[in-house]
Amino acid sequence: MLTVRSKVVYPCQGLCLVGAVVERSVASEPRSFYHLIVLDDSGGELFVPVDKVQAIGMAAVAEV
Repeated sequence: MLTVRSKVVYPCQGLCLVGAVVERSVASEPRSFYHLIVLDDSGGELFVPVDKVQAIGMAAVAEV
């Protein structure tokens, strides 16, 4: 599981920052999502289901 403030690479978006882990209701079922902030000049935001991270191809960035 990723943590808040982790940097990740999201396919087709590039480098993102995990801003929060949020609970949302989908079809009346609670689900956990990573709130991602795109780290380019677009100011974009994404919500990625926690259980779909591997299937999407999202990867953590190793910081040295």
